[in-house]
Amino acid sequence: TRRFGGTGLGLAISSRLVDMMGGRLELQSQLDQGSRFHFTITIEAGADATAAPAQAMHRPIGQALRVLLVDDHAAALALLQRQAQSLGWSVGIAANARQALEMVSEASARGNPWQVVLMDWQLPDMDGWQACQRIRAMGGPARTTLVLTGTDWAREQLAQRSQQEEALFNGFLVKPLIASMLRDGVLQARTDNLLLASGGPALQARAQRLQGMQVLVAEDNITNQQVVRELLEAEGAQVRIVADGAAAVQAVEHQDGAAIDVLLLDLQMPVMDGFTATSLIRTRLAQTTLPIIAMTANAMASDREACLAAGMNDHVGKPFDLDHLVRVLQRHVRRGALALQEPQAESGPGGLAPAIRLAADAAGVDIAGALRRLGGRRDIYLRLVRNLMTELQAAPGQLHQASEQADPRAATMLLHGLRGPVTSLGALPLAEVLAAAQAQLEPDSDRAAMQRAINPALAAISDIQVGLSELARALDSDPPVPAGPAAPRMDDGELRRTLELLVRQLRDSDMAATDTIANLRRRRDPADHMQLRGLDAAMDTLDFDAALRLSESWLEGLCA
Repeated sequence: TRRFGGTGLGLAISSRLVDMMGGRLELQSQLDQGSRFHFTITIEAGADATAAPAQAMHRPIGQALRVLLVDDHAAALALLQRQAQSLGWSVGIAANARQALEMVSEASARGNPWQVVLMDWQLPDMDGWQACQRIRAMGGPARTTLVLTGTDWAREQLAQRSQQEEALFNGFLVKPLIASMLRDGVLQARTDNLLLASGGPALQARAQRLQGMQVLVAEDNITNQQVVRELLEAEGAQVRIVADGAAAVQAVEHQDGAAIDVLLLDLQMPVMDGFTATSLIRTRLAQTTLPIIAMTANAMASDREACLAAGMNDHVGKPFDLDHLVRVLQRHVRRGALALQEPQAESGPGGLAPAIRLAADAAGVDIAGALRRLGGRRDIYLRLVRNLMTELQAAPGQLHQASEQADPRAATMLLHGLRGPVTSLGALPLAEVLAAAQAQLEPDSDRAAMQRAINPALAAISDIQVGLSELARALDSDPPVPAGPAAPRMDDGELRRTLELLVRQLRDSDMAATDTIANLRRRRDPADHMQLRGLDAAMDTLDFDAALRLSESWLEGLCA
């Protein structure tokens, strides 16, 4: 029911940043006129702070493309214009579809047509699809690339159109955009004539786009570790995980004969952060050519420039967007042995069942956006839901303990740790509440102040738990149909040998058990769904004892 504004988090963060730099954020406000926030700080110019890293980040795509941007939201259009110009493109702007049609017609008549038209889906005079239809009807150059922009809802609406109708445009970019996503999306649309996959957040074909790539991931959050491992391994990459920056430096220094092609590096980690690790890799180890890609929730230009200035090559945001992550890795890893492949259109698992959509809506979860970022991997998404349910059950007690001990640092770390998986899941309202609570905690907060800060978070955590339980139940009762040819069914003899192997692995707490369970999942009948679901639930929390009991029971039943 809220019509204006958000949680006030942006203002709280801005105030604290300005205060840390010796300034003060001030407000001038007049009724019916508006508000003006301003501050003054004194800072030193960076020593020989050249713009080369930032410029390298925004290299043009082979040429100065002529791009027409169409959006009726003035602020969004201005931001998009700045991003496109930073990529070296020649940019024109239009505030509605009719103005865009006139500009397209005039440019074609002059013999200098727009190479790309980036069109917002929702325009005041006609929608983006209708505008694309009229541009194609003009009979202009077929090489003009038409890309629509909009929300996940708009993407789902477009996916309901016929394949012939979708062929009018070459790509779709989901807002909000950052410069690298804009660049990659336009490049893919121009070179591959990308068509939208049908069925909403459709799964693209597992084309093994990272086949043979050796990826080192430095990430301390266990959920993020699981997500990035499964996403990259499904694309053919060989993934090694370490939990902090110091371990990443050590892994780069001692590569044990397996050359690392790229390092994915979280910025905020215990023991050693990403900036320090990058500095040591570049200076002490003299590893100047190893691609280092930062992973962070921040997507602002200043954050990316800070990563580049520290010696990193690029930046990807959290929660992970599979296709964007793959494109970034492909761009920076160019080994001859690595066959880079573009994704191929595939009809994915189709639309989500109504029960799943209803459960997600009731829980306040953007399941379509989350699945799109995960490449349609509902198995990973269900695992995220279960993991988060476990974390949220423990969180209230941990937050109360931190409050009783007047330990704002512990509470801040707990809230920060929850925000990652919550955002990955698509529970954005809860993520906003957690962020607001985190922003209100000060280093000197007493018990009363801490309790005031965390109370809204505790209430929001309590509210979502039943909804997540219903969502997990809905997902579990409607497993997706695997894409591609089915794996050969495992007969009872092979099943017995596989279960015996699994029992040995679980007794040794061997993580290879997860691969064995995945093999069982691919090659058994749907009748075994209940046993596999129990194994998945146990391994999601690394409960080897519970998984062992389930495996032994399954094996005994088979031998009886």
